[in-house]
Amino acid sequence: MFIKSLSMLYCIFLYISQLLMAAGDVFDEVPLVRVKQGLIKGIKENSTEGKDFYSYLGIPYAEPPKGNLRFKAPIPKASWEGILDGTKMPPNQREEKLPVMVFIHGGGFVSLRAANYSPYVLMNRDIVLVVIQYRLGIFGSNGLFNRAILQSGTAFCPWASNNNHRKFAIEAGREFGCFIDNGTEKYLECMQSVNPRYLILAAEKTNASC
Repeated sequence: MFIKSLSMLYCIFLYISQLLMAAGDVFDEVPLVRVKQGLIKGIKENSTEGKDFYSYLGIPYAEPPKGNLRFKAPIPKASWEGILDGTKMPPNQREEKLPVMVFIHGGGFVSLRAANYSPYVLMNRDIVLVVIQYRLGIFGSNGLFNRAILQSGTAFCPWASNNNHRKFAIEAGREFGCFIDNGTEKYLECMQSVNPRYLILAAEKTNASC
């Protein structure tokens, strides 16, 4: 009986040890990052040449532009409870400073997204890569950022700049019975209540972008 009890205790010890080792491996591979709003957990990945790097995907840097926040300047993201899956580089354990590359995806300001561009080739180099998602099409990003460097095309392309924003706003609003003649505040409240899917369709119909 004594030997049987010892065997059971030994098996329990081995099981708990394996659990602790497994938990330790997870935390070793994916360190938690604390930002002002809370904790973030990421994943460990490999570049195309086999170099390890950490990815923290989908960190919200602003509240979603929904409801009365639509068409307005972004406000900082509120704090969250627990651990969030995010996109922030892990704590740098080396003393030298790494170059930071901020990539703003293309798409004529109306299509594509940050997820279309994987980091695996760029992460063969020692850099900090930041890929942002921004408002597209009728939802607009004009005036929300500056000091950007063009990596393709030119700002003088007809599709890159538009001077008919008011015209497009009037045409898009007319699709939903939102009229600027009633005042900009009434127009804004009306457009904020429209289903975003319908806004996108209206933008395509009226050729409105940002």
